[in-house]
Amino acid sequence: MDKKKILTIDDEKDFTRILKMSLEKTGKYEVTTESESKNAFDLAKKLKPDLIFLDILMPGLNGFQVLDLLKKDKETVDIPVVMLTAALTDEIKTEVIKHLDKCSYMEKPVTISMLEDKIVKMLST
Repeated sequence: MDKKKILTIDDEKDFTRILKMSLEKTGKYEVTTESESKNAFDLAKKLKPDLIFLDILMPGLNGFQVLDLLKKDKETVDIPVVMLTAALTDEIKTEVIKHLDKCSYMEKPVTISMLEDKIVKMLST
């Protein structure tokens, strides 16, 4: 069985480290992490992951800006994206609603089980 490639873009390095370790421990996933949003688009084009977890609030480009880059490029347009945030303000809720045609969404904190369920759901559609 081929491992699914997951790209996690989040400036919280502890979160990405735990996510990588936990998902790879299952033997089903190969996880690459990136903490700099400015590198996210180029990395996604290079890796061509099966799924991207993308934090909304990051220094530099925010998650919605990265999402727009991904969805405007023919090489990355079809990669499923799950947006993540711990700060669900009214402004972020409005932006999430505007982008739901391009992505899915999860509110932090999340468990590894929740993330695995989301991966299965996103990759089976």
